[in-house]
Amino acid sequence: MKRLFFYITFFTLCISITTFAQEIDDSILDDVLDDDILSDLDNSQDDISNADSDDIDNINNPDNDDDSRNNPDELNDDIEDDPIENPIPPKTKSNTTSMWTIDISGTVNASYSFEDIPNKFDIIYTWTLSGSMRGKSGVIRGNAVITAEVESALATWKTGECTLNINIPTIPFEIRFTPENDTQKKLRLVFKKVINEIWESKCRYFETPDMRFDTRGEPEKWLIRAFERADPSFKSIIVTVDPDSETSAPIHINRETLDDTPLGEMEVSGKALVTITPKGSK
Repeated sequence: MKRLFFYITFFTLCISITTFAQEIDDSILDDVLDDDILSDLDNSQDDISNADSDDIDNINNPDNDDDSRNNPDELNDDIEDDPIENPIPPKTKSNTTSMWTIDISGTVNASYSFEDIPNKFDIIYTWTLSGSMRGKSGVIRGNAVITAEVESALATWKTGECTLNINIPTIPFEIRFTPENDTQKKLRLVFKKVINEIWESKCRYFETPDMRFDTRGEPEKWLIRAFERADPSFKSIIVTVDPDSETSAPIHINRETLDDTPLGEMEVSGKALVTITPKGSK
């Protein structure tokens, strides 16, 4: 028990000594910090005082100010008056065509002669097609309008006559438009359906007006046979183009006789004009 009491007393004494030593150290540290803070404050006040003194001297002695204030022109010494060596060129309007319009129109003259009789009749076929496209090349699709006008009677005799009506439905077409070289374009015209001509004859008798005789035969193909003889070929039409103005190129169908044995023969000839108009150019 005594030994235990001794140990407790000794431990208590050690704690007391440790606490006392720590208090002394804290007191010394506080004194040191207080001295440093006071020293810094004194130095800051001296700097402020010196700065104020310099400002006051500058106000009272303007001659001591920066030379640039007395000579404002010197501020511009570093600015170059020379133009930029490589300026960006101004934008100019390009002369590039954004759209082409293609028109093709023509006529075919046909004259049919019978083998055994002196009768003959004449037909004028008229055809047109048109379309537009953008860019240097492309495909134009549309419908060609074809009409046929018969200028004379199919057949005549003393007591009557037969007239001929020809109907041609709208025919879809396709034009491929491609560059041939720097100044020319190549057109390839293709009809997507066979051009069938519906021939219908209407006969009447002078002595009996109420009596009529109408007939319709198999579709005829005289126009397409004439187209096959076009020069240049519809599959290779070369046209010189100008991005600023309209240009054109002719197509010819030289006179030629087509056989229709045993009834007779058809003589055909024709011409057409291809016109290319630029749109969108300035």
